[in-house]
Amino acid sequence: MTPQQKADQLIRKYTLDFTMDFDQTRLCACLCIDEILNFMSPNVNSKQAFDYWHEVRDIIMDMRSGRHEARADRFNEDLY
Repeated sequence: MTPQQKADQLIRKYTLDFTMDFDQTRLCACLCIDEILNFMSPNVNSKQAFDYWHEVRDIIMDMRSGRHEARADRFNEDLY
């Protein structure tokens, strides 16, 4: 799965309902990734995995409401 696909998947998973603010969704997904990175930091066995999660986080942080918000609909599985 590419970092872009993983970012879209996490946003879909963290969109709990239609009233949740997109910025809150992004924050939840980024907090999850931060936990993964904090766990990996002292135990980095794979720089590739560490870089992958950093890229996913960067993509999520670059997402804005609008285009990505519509794509983040958890009921829309046909993103591509």
